[in-house]
Amino acid sequence: PVNDATASWFGRHWLWVALVVIGTIHLPSLGHDFVDFDDDTIFLQNDTLRRADIGALADIFAWDRPTDYRPVRDVSHWVDHLAHGQDPFWAHFHNWLLLLGVAFVFGQLLRRLEFGGGLGMTTLLFAFLHPVQVETIAWVSGRKDLLAGLFLFSACWAFLRVYERASPLRVLGVMVLMVLGMFSKGHIVMAPVIFA
Repeated sequence: PVNDATASWFGRHWLWVALVVIGTIHLPSLGHDFVDFDDDTIFLQNDTLRRADIGALADIFAWDRPTDYRPVRDVSHWVDHLAHGQDPFWAHFHNWLLLLGVAFVFGQLLRRLEFGGGLGMTTLLFAFLHPVQVETIAWVSGRKDLLAGLFLFSACWAFLRVYERASPLRVLGVMVLMVLGMFSKGHIVMAPVIFA
């Protein structure tokens, strides 16, 4: 009976257990400085991020920017800079929170796809405990991957709701999430292939 109760509790709360494990494993990354060369060009030396005027947003969304057009990522860095300056701890902390958000949405997507048991827990842990995930927190420039992942998994979750019962508002929601993902990192342009 104790084992059954424990298994039942774990079955209902596996996602929260996974988030605690993932969060704890990645906590040491909060102590990093700005380490990647992209941290310097994207965050530290970006004159637009240093501006406190609303015109900075217009520059962030300007279409004539170079090939690195990721305005959602840049807006998140701009807000970071306004709130905390160039403090690496807060930039890493926000990336850490985003990683937990991505893991949560991914876990909800697994539940929606009825992979919420042991297979779901194993998949979630392997996906987010893998050492490559350290990069998304240790490098401030990893923010683009976290934002793109958050919007992609949210779009997939929303798409399942459209698939169950279509409505114009739900379709619009999927499209908005896809655009936000593409404005975080261009690779999300592949989302329709995933949906298909």
